[in-house]
Amino acid sequence: MARARGLRLPLSVDPFFAIAALTYALTVAYAFSVPRVVEKRWLVDLQLATDALLVSALVLVTGGVESYFSTLYALPIVAACIVQHRRGGCSSLCCRGCSTRAS
Repeated sequence: MARARGLRLPLSVDPFFAIAALTYALTVAYAFSVPRVVEKRWLVDLQLATDALLVSALVLVTGGVESYFSTLYALPIVAACIVQHRRGGCSSLCCRGCSTRAS
């Protein structure tokens, strides 16, 4: 049985490894979407929001606020600032705030 935040979940795969597998799958999908990013800028927003949600899921599964992985929140925010300047940083920070409130 996998445990997530004190709950007993009937999962055959540990949630930590499921999130890791999902991250790898999304990386492959991101690689195939690179040629389309030039004409469809919303794909960048989608990727940055998905990255922030993956970090939130990882933090939730590994202990919530007390997780060592909470420092990873800085990575999608910095990536958004680099790629989309101020607008991307603000939107990624808002996504992080909403996902933190949900968990």
